[in-house]
Amino acid sequence: MRSTAAVLGSWDTKRDEMRYMRSRLENAGIAVVLVDVSTVVTEAFDDANGYSAQDIRRPLENEWRELAGAGRGAKIDFMARATRDFVVLLQERGQIDGVISAGGLQNTTLATAAMKALPIGFPKVMATTVATGRRSFMSVVGDRDVVVVPALADMAGLNFATRSTLNTACDCLIGLMSNRTELQRPDRPVVGLTLMGVTNAGAAGAIHQLERHGFEAVGFHATGAGGGVLEEFVRTGLVDAVLDMNLHEIVNECFQGGYSFGVRNRLSAAIERGIPLVVTPGGLDFVDYMVNEFEPGLAGRKYVLHNGTLAHIKLTVDEAAMVGGVVGERLRGARVPVRLVVPTAGLRADTDPGEPMHDPPVDEALVQAIVEHAGDGVEVERVAMNLNTEEFGALVADRMIEAFDHAGARPSTRQEVGSL
Repeated sequence: MRSTAAVLGSWDTKRDEMRYMRSRLENAGIAVVLVDVSTVVTEAFDDANGYSAQDIRRPLENEWRELAGAGRGAKIDFMARATRDFVVLLQERGQIDGVISAGGLQNTTLATAAMKALPIGFPKVMATTVATGRRSFMSVVGDRDVVVVPALADMAGLNFATRSTLNTACDCLIGLMSNRTELQRPDRPVVGLTLMGVTNAGAAGAIHQLERHGFEAVGFHATGAGGGVLEEFVRTGLVDAVLDMNLHEIVNECFQGGYSFGVRNRLSAAIERGIPLVVTPGGLDFVDYMVNEFEPGLAGRKYVLHNGTLAHIKLTVDEAAMVGGVVGERLRGARVPVRLVVPTAGLRADTDPGEPMHDPPVDEALVQAIVEHAGDGVEVERVAMNLNTEEFGALVADRMIEAFDHAGARPSTRQEVGSL
């Protein structure tokens, strides 16, 4: 039986591109269904092997009628939800084996609403103008493995430039569907671990120690997306325990901005599931901003340049207490004991005496707030080390192993993960 790809697009504006992608995929031996995600029907959907916008809206038809006089934005939001639900249903029923789309902001918003709800490992490709210029990939991929193909020319008809982009996108999907590998858990227990460049030495030490003791450590870059992916891995059972060494995204959540802003409710998944959790305050003592986007009040503060365009700005005592309070309140909800390991000689690189991010009163205010708000369910251990050292990483890995063995949670069989 041939594999089937869903080609998503607004029929009123992307009809030619959708047909072109269908032809390219069918020539490679892949069956195709077209899915019309139009919010305005100007051209009747005339494809016998596909789904019209009316088909997609049918389960929510009453809600759609109520939007008759609404603006474009409300209709796009509605259609994004309807498209997501419809495409996920096709995938769950085994009617599609991959998904592809191409377009500008509107088509990208509609198509990736569905892609970001599909399982990790399920083939998904988006050719988009949103991947060019000064834009964030998070709006396209979220916490999923969407393959993004930059569209240098707008998808406003077929020409030598757009055909090249569509060919590349189709070739990506053909490759993914032809060589699909299911996401599988290993036989050994899995620990999700967070890291950043300024705490990499500590994370490397932890990973090495965990692997020496028979664990598989999966690292997540806690700078605006990785932490969110870790939360999703925890919720869906892909990891058995969490060594959350870097909670930096909570700082940006508190500031409602900065380079790493975008993930909300960090720490919630491990606490909800009640799996072994060891936490260190890495990444909590600074906020990151592009140097040309400093918020009012940030200029003149202690900072270090992470690169030529991004600055790490040390928090004040009051800001540290605010951030620590948020972390502590989240830890308070834990149903199982949580270990908080505090390195008293610095929470990251550049924090030794005389270095630009050295500020013990800020670090202490942060830790004190965490402890005060966390309550009795959190065991606190202070060690005279810098977080960004392999020795500290090995120590917190040992604490993770102790917590894991105490919980008696070592899995013994390989499990294939079918959905997220």
